[in-house]
Amino acid sequence: MGWLRSFGGGLVATCGLDAFGSPSRDAAEDFPLHGRVGLTPAEQVGHDARWTGPDTFEIVVTGKVRQARMFGENLLLCRTVRTTLGSSRVTVTDVVSNEGSHDQPHMLLYHINLGWPLLDADAELDLPSRRFVPRDETAAAGADSWNRFDAPRAGFAEQVFTHELDSGAETVEAKLTNRKLGLSLAVRFRPAELPALFQWKMLGAGTYVLGLEPANCSVIEGRATARERDQLPVLVPGEARSYTLEFEVREV
Repeated sequence: MGWLRSFGGGLVATCGLDAFGSPSRDAAEDFPLHGRVGLTPAEQVGHDARWTGPDTFEIVVTGKVRQARMFGENLLLCRTVRTTLGSSRVTVTDVVSNEGSHDQPHMLLYHINLGWPLLDADAELDLPSRRFVPRDETAAAGADSWNRFDAPRAGFAEQVFTHELDSGAETVEAKLTNRKLGLSLAVRFRPAELPALFQWKMLGAGTYVLGLEPANCSVIEGRATARERDQLPVLVPGEARSYTLEFEVREV
């Protein structure tokens, strides 16, 4: 559970690259909460800014994170963050490749964290969920208000919901709207790349956050459980997969 001592919030915390969710023991190895990649320093970080058209000034930031060990995984994450001057839209594109010589489990989750002032008692969540499953009895007790929010309160117990998305849709959009504030934030992604979406509702005093968590695996209970359910994604040697998230702030 050491990830909790390092979690600094922020808009996106990346979880993986070989495990996310609950700590577990799989194939005689221990995997921590939400994996190791979030604490691995980036390399070859760079940026560029240039005119790409008469009215378009593009800003691009790139970097690489390698998760590797002797006799184990060799996974490389290449990230590109892109926006244009004056835009309210940011795109994050990741390519994860297996540079090792054996098949490698690959679990990836984007821990998107939305807080105050966008999140408050006047906010409402909209997402195209075909159905959702509460993680436990605590979440089940809040199922009727999964998309609505109260003011922070002491003693709130976190609620987690697993949402089933339309796998045939080209893209899906999850949006948190605060009409009193006059703003919304939308997150778009492709179900073909990220077929699962977990919702973390934590309305505690001092820890007040809505987590929207697109992932490439629908098991939040850890890698061992994903393997048991035959849902563990695997990259063969030399294989690469691409993931794209788009964030947009709008006036409402």
